[in-house]
Amino acid sequence: MGRWSLSKRRKFRFDELRFEVQFEAPVIFVCPPSNSRGPVANKPIWYIDGTEQSLKLTRIELDSQDAGKAKQLTAGQRQRQEKDSIHTADNDRATWVTMLTELQRMEDDSRVWQNEQYKRKPEHPQVEFRNHTLAVAVQSKPRSWDTMPSNVKKPYATTTMCHMIEMAAILGLHWKEFDRSRDKYRAEGNGCVLTGTHVSDLGIMFTFQIAGKRKFTDNRLIPVDEAKELCFGYVPTIFRSSSDPRRLDPFEEPKDIEVMQFSSRAEIAETVTLLGCNKNTSNYFLNDGKKHSHLFPIAFEIIGMLGKSLHIKNSCFRMLPNPTIYHWDKKFFSLRKLLHEFRKNVGNSDLTLPTDRVAAIEVLAERVEDSCKVAGGHEYPLALTDALHDSIDKCDEFLRGDSRSTVLLVIRHHLQEVLAMLNEEKVADADGDGSDDDVEPPKFEDLNAASPEERQKKFMEIYFVLVLDRVKTKVQRATLRKSRTTAGTDYSNATLYVPYSGTLRPETPISGSVTPSPSPSPEPLGRDEKVDVNGTPNPDASIIRSTLLRKHDSGFMEGRASDIWCTLQFRMLCWLLLHDFHKRDVQNVNKSELLGSRLPVYIA
Repeated sequence: MGRWSLSKRRKFRFDELRFEVQFEAPVIFVCPPSNSRGPVANKPIWYIDGTEQSLKLTRIELDSQDAGKAKQLTAGQRQRQEKDSIHTADNDRATWVTMLTELQRMEDDSRVWQNEQYKRKPEHPQVEFRNHTLAVAVQSKPRSWDTMPSNVKKPYATTTMCHMIEMAAILGLHWKEFDRSRDKYRAEGNGCVLTGTHVSDLGIMFTFQIAGKRKFTDNRLIPVDEAKELCFGYVPTIFRSSSDPRRLDPFEEPKDIEVMQFSSRAEIAETVTLLGCNKNTSNYFLNDGKKHSHLFPIAFEIIGMLGKSLHIKNSCFRMLPNPTIYHWDKKFFSLRKLLHEFRKNVGNSDLTLPTDRVAAIEVLAERVEDSCKVAGGHEYPLALTDALHDSIDKCDEFLRGDSRSTVLLVIRHHLQEVLAMLNEEKVADADGDGSDDDVEPPKFEDLNAASPEERQKKFMEIYFVLVLDRVKTKVQRATLRKSRTTAGTDYSNATLYVPYSGTLRPETPISGSVTPSPSPSPEPLGRDEKVDVNGTPNPDASIIRSTLLRKHDSGFMEGRASDIWCTLQFRMLCWLLLHDFHKRDVQNVNKSELLGSRLPVYIA
């Protein structure tokens, strides 16, 4: 038990003429550092932050070293000593002591690594532990050996099922087995192994072990509260109120698009249904024989377009739990090359409407691309993460300024077109040989045959040449259908404005970017179109005006759809660059109903 053994004492019970062994064991849970209420009443809460004070309060030592020596070790020196720190013969130690030690090591090593990044840019604002909204906390609970089950030989720590899953993600473990019907649990990763099984007269008992080298640097989980939801397949969106601290109930199903679910095919189908997609689109995800990926799974594209940014401003950490059933494998594509091709296409006036919104996005893309070039390779310095964070914030500002229904309309048609193109069957020509003398438009099948250097270019060609054009057309048609079915609309006194110019709002300027062009003055219909030569009302004027306004709405929606689509695609690239998922992390078992579960579990 380490220093926890100092709490052991013997108390003589005169009524039974024997000694009772009493001791203290930890209750471990996950919460924000600002939390003041723990599961054990009237007991102090100790937060694990890797400091000397935290080590003392939680009664933990780092590799049996004194605190002064531990502080002198850097993260690199600790990694070189990992092999010597694996206690293969120390099997009499309570595994929860090892787990608390690794949690302290995680906080200490990640802080040291982040401070090394700050040294490269000393003037940069720094993030401290008090800025985190996710931390592991410990409380001590008095126990008696009289209450221990007969088949348990060591004192155990207490936690809950949801906190156990969250702590496994914090330590970099990925679930390989999660069988609730047989009570068999196993998670591996980052040099650690966590196994769980049912113990009679107690419940589910987990065992934590060290199996190899551990690393807690750039792979450290982002210490933000919403990251816990991703462990269970939930993804908060940009439409979720930041001031709403409400957590989802364990069995509550999302009823709006403030939260998306990705931990099973059925939940992904429900998510695209909430986005407004048709039945064919949701059926693609339910059918194993259909395609749901191009360069990467479309589920990640949805998360990038709508998922809330979980990166902490001025922080270096980017890792998140994977909320989807798909692996995030980046060896087949390059997000930085995709961003480069996006910037080239978004500035092409033949593909996108030259609005001020598009010009502003092009400026933001250039800034991010310049930061990528300075970083080089696969590094993520503070300048790059700052540029990505600011770009996502600006995209969110754009999207929140638009109507939510319009944004969802663009996303709906985008997903429907992409999935339909991925799963469309190849149709042969009249000669029956499938050949065509004319130049064929780009298609997703070309990505498989493209070289790694050309893959990103072809992908963006497909998106800008085909997908964007189809999305604009579908949005126009949907708008016209809505205008035709609108009953009781009186256009007689309406003013006809020029087509959409896309000028940025004056309250959201972008320094050093694009100066908004002045919008033309409105051009109302002349008097001669409302009345005839004798001054009597013209009965056809309202019909003419209604037709012209529908044409205006069509042009307006074309520009608006183009702006929203470009904003969503740029945000998707920035979000996926700023956040990262481990290649082996995947939601292989649906755990969504365990979010917030307070089922007690124990650590041996």
